[in-house]
Amino acid sequence: MASRHEAQDELDTVIAEWAATREAGAASAELQAAGVCAAPVLTPLTVTQDAHLLERKAFLTYDHPVTGTVGCSAPAWRMQRRPITSVEPAPSFGQHTDDVLIRVAGYSVEELAELRANNVITDDLLPTTAG
Repeated sequence: MASRHEAQDELDTVIAEWAATREAGAASAELQAAGVCAAPVLTPLTVTQDAHLLERKAFLTYDHPVTGTVGCSAPAWRMQRRPITSVEPAPSFGQHTDDVLIRVAGYSVEELAELRANNVITDDLLPTTAG
């Protein structure tokens, strides 16, 4: 270890020159063939195209009502008897307001209409102010 540290600058130069002539995937394959544990560092784009991650079903897609088809990472955990094969988008703004206020808080439909009329609740992202 001590001699390695003494030659650190020289080693860095040799490794940098060797790596500069190779694509990351090819370099890692060459190192692996020589018995060295190696893998390329993936960018956010290349990680979504990695054959190993695609084979492991690391990504899922879902249909969002506003943005269309969206990709996302699958949960990192896997349960043998409860596989996750799909995901749903997060609720949109106000999507569950009526349900929560009626079912959970006990408001009536008429009371919700009054709250909306008075701008207490809204389904708009940017509500207008009264007055």
